Amino acid sequence: MKRLKNLCFPAIMLALVLAAMPAFAQPPLEGVSITSRVQATVGGAATTIIFTGSGAHSRNGLAVNFTVKQLTAATSPLGPISASLDSARPSTGTLSSETFPAVHRQNFFLRIKTSTMGTLISDAPLTLSATIRSSPPTATYTSGAVNVAFYREGDPNKQPVLTVRDVSSDITPAASQNVSISSLVTATVGTATTTVQFTGSATNLVSGQNVLFISKQLTAANSALLGPTTATLDSRESSNGTLGSSTFPTTHTQNFFLQIQSQNLGTLVADAPIVLAATIQGCPPNATYKFNTKPVPFYRQGDPSKQTVLTIQNVVSDVTPSTAAKALAKKKK
Repeated sequence: MKRLKNLCFPAIMLALVLAAMPAFAQPPLEGVSITSRVQATVGGAATTIIFTGSGAHSRNGLAVNFTVKQLTAATSPLGPISASLDSARPSTGTLSSETFPAVHRQNFFLRIKTSTMGTLISDAPLTLSATIRSSPPTATYTSGAVNVAFYREGDPNKQPVLTVRDVSSDITPAASQNVSISSLVTATVGTATTTVQFTGSATNLVSGQNVLFISKQLTAANSALLGPTTATLDSRESSNGTLGSSTFPTTHTQNFFLQIQSQNLGTLVADAPIVLAATIQGCPPNATYKFNTKPVPFYRQGDPSKQTVLTIQNVVSDVTPSTAAKALAKKKK
């Protein structure tokens, strides 16, 4: 018994020490606005495609990790197209030094959605680099001559549809906007219907008329059907939206791809976004957003049959500038 006590005491002390240690903070996200000129061939014909949008990355020492990116091009030989990160493969990069100026070299694995040829992916990354003097940077990144082939997702032959030959991207810092959210969500689970109050916050980037959410964290503690529940962005898809015009008032329409973590139901995902819309008077907004799509079914993550577990029937979200955003706006007046 004495030996057992001697063994247990160090273990107990170690547990107490670890419990007292603070959790490591996640590196903050840095937002950037992007204008990319892509030289490519489609069906053997040369073309130039201009993409615009935004993205966000984190830095940890010399490592740079892009977590979200959304670019759009209104015209191309493949019709309107968009490009986002391929969540199956991380878009990682490096800095040559922790002090500036430094060379930033970044790999991007992309998913290109087209209106005529479906979704295109590649086996190789697009690699861009630039000498930067700060982070987030103001710089022009270039790829040099490359030969990155994009083929239809799921094509066993990997027949090239679009081949990227050269990329030049103008990158500038993008100001992030923080908002507070209170959402009333109506959902069905089987034949039962529940209404759940979620509260939390989110951060987005506005680039022209494009709006990209880079983080979102909502919690609900009062649902007997779901149990304690959180909702965050699903990294498989970009939660992008648009402003109806560059002046206010305007209509803001936003897609949210969510991952729901329910104590009772497990981790749920959806293949369609929850779409919310509101008329707003400024950014960040002070408005009530309403459901603007058909019901969205959620299934358990990893379920190959994608059997519906929960269906979002309606959402009403009150969105306001966060306390920090309000203080900054007041300071500027």
